[in-house]
Amino acid sequence: MTIANPTSILTEFTGGSVAPVDYDLLIGVGVMKESDAVFFRYEDSKPIPLVNQANGKPLQTFKDVVCYGIEVVHDIGTFKASKLNLKLRSPVGSKLCFTSGVETMWSQAVVTALMGIMGSTMYDFNTPFTFWSKRGDQGMRPSFANIYLDDERVSDNHMYEQLRDLRSDKDKEGIIKSVTDAVEILSAEISGVPTEVTVLDDLRALPAETKKEDF
Repeated sequence: MTIANPTSILTEFTGGSVAPVDYDLLIGVGVMKESDAVFFRYEDSKPIPLVNQANGKPLQTFKDVVCYGIEVVHDIGTFKASKLNLKLRSPVGSKLCFTSGVETMWSQAVVTALMGIMGSTMYDFNTPFTFWSKRGDQGMRPSFANIYLDDERVSDNHMYEQLRDLRSDKDKEGIIKSVTDAVEILSAEISGVPTEVTVLDDLRALPAETKKEDF
């Protein structure tokens, strides 16, 4: 997958010069264990870390974004992995698709936060929020994610406790089912149309993770 000019879609977040955006950008999560970066764009199927152009540090925050979609896709890469795709739209209309393994800590954190928005009486999925992710520094260096509304972290206690117990039991299949079920509910709420499990050709070309680098 070749991205003609990936910088243009990132300028509003990384501080570069303004350029028109006419394409969506696929962003991998935690695909290189040796890197401190959590987000990666792909160029010719090779992951390139996303950094803040002003200071060279890994990009962690996307402000004032809206979730316009979420889905689970299967049969991705050499190992036929299942992925969660989180789709965010920026204030100027840039469409960003973040992709990570369904069972990863990052994906679990994402659905827990989105379920918190869905259960809120103050906000809905038309409300802009701040999306934050960070790379861990221990073990396999899992990636984590939070969503903030009015500077307050959003979460769903039931989802959090369910996934915590499944992790404690080392129940990988249970985690995948729980996340997938949540995605179906969230997709229906966001789009009004129940999610479909699909295979994306663009994702098939991406290098598969040989280790659970973001789990």
